[in-house]
Amino acid sequence: MSTEQMPLSQKSLPPDKFSEILVAIDGSEKSLYAAKYAIVLARKDDAEVIALTVAPMPAVYDLSYTLVERSREHTLAEAEKAFDKIKTFITETNGKNGKPVKLRTEVAESAVSVEATIVNYADEENVDIIVIGTKGKSGLKRLLLGSVASGVVTYATKPVLVVK
Repeated sequence: MSTEQMPLSQKSLPPDKFSEILVAIDGSEKSLYAAKYAIVLARKDDAEVIALTVAPMPAVYDLSYTLVERSREHTLAEAEKAFDKIKTFITETNGKNGKPVKLRTEVAESAVSVEATIVNYADEENVDIIVIGTKGKSGLKRLLLGSVASGVVTYATKPVLVVK
């Protein structure tokens, strides 16, 4: 019997407070807004925020090495910009709203789907909750959300907060 099929009385209780909150980041405004939600949650519970960007890697290297490396470098540069915005928000709000927030930034390079990478990372790190925005970047820059948020909600074994 899956957790979804269990009667409410048999399910384990949610945590009293969060200790690790995973937020999926792609640099879009929606993902940065989701990060702000994660920071507010973390501040209340003195939790750590893990900001995760997924860098998709081709499973088959039929593309030129230069093209793959350029794509990787672009993703890493975009991730650093997004992480800097999150760090700035934390710094600006640390003194005003209570406890300082601990932030860990991660880039996961993966040949599997972005959704699977986020779900697997959440399981491996045993986070308490995943926070994700509703829509990410579009076109070639698209890394997260819309369909990714839906996939994370569908396959995650952890609770998911979708921020609109």
